[in-house]
Amino acid sequence: MKLAVFVAAGLMVSGTAFAQSAEETAAFLTFGFRDGGTMGDSKQQGIVRKLSDNPLKLHLDTGKSMTITLTVTQPKHCFFRMQVSDVDHDPKIRSDITYDFSKFTGLENSMGMFTRPVFSGECAITNESEGCVEPFIGARQLFVPIASSQAAADYMKSKFCAGRAF
Repeated sequence: MKLAVFVAAGLMVSGTAFAQSAEETAAFLTFGFRDGGTMGDSKQQGIVRKLSDNPLKLHLDTGKSMTITLTVTQPKHCFFRMQVSDVDHDPKIRSDITYDFSKFTGLENSMGMFTRPVFSGECAITNESEGCVEPFIGARQLFVPIASSQAAADYMKSKFCAGRAF
């Protein structure tokens, strides 16, 4: 529940969009996490740090009650599994979502304020417990600069997963 409140409150993210791996790019496009990026709201902020490359583990510790560890794997080409846990307080997986970037078409820009990744076709995003789910506007879409988001989207399409035109 803390994660949902933290995400819904909106997070601030700083830094560039270019990542070194497909997993890092997917993590940035979906959650806004990148190694060295600042995230948080006005009450809880922290720096995202990379714990490991294989699997990719990114960790946010706000120094207060919230810690988030995002584990990203690529079970098959262009499918990115994102598992969210709070390893410091409760190691069980709280969210387990897979994004099919072979269906990635680009970004949706709303009111010039935020973006979110857009996918075409059915069931591009699945939740381990619920099956097909709709994309949500969460933390990363609210405060990641639009130019950084677009750069990450272009990088994903040119280097890792071409996705679809529409």
